[in-house]
Amino acid sequence: ACKYYQLAADQGYATAQCNLAYMYDYGFGVKQDKALAFKLYLLASEQGAPRAHCNIGEIYLKGEANVVKKNEALAIKHYHLAAAQDYDRAQKQLEAIYKDDTLSIIGGQYLAQEWPKSQPMINPH
Repeated sequence: ACKYYQLAADQGYATAQCNLAYMYDYGFGVKQDKALAFKLYLLASEQGAPRAHCNIGEIYLKGEANVVKKNEALAIKHYHLAAAQDYDRAQKQLEAIYKDDTLSIIGGQYLAQEWPKSQPMINPH
């Protein structure tokens, strides 16, 4: 599968970039490479892929040694980009973040005020 994902990713297919990134992120069928996974997620996110935005948000939220430093503002930005496309996992992550008073940046109060006005939390369809 990796060979075919790589061919499609090289041609710019966001879904293939995301799938290949996931394989490298977790070492499924390939040697684990968090830096390459992040790079592939970024490529897919440039095309608006919500799963890529959500995964980038997760990476920024916790930080990834030798890849990126923890950056809650960028995590929230990417979660919002995914959630605005009705990506359920991102919506649930934002909901959890809103309830978390331990964030070192803008924190739960700002988020709780901003998200409900801009998007419903769960797609009703």
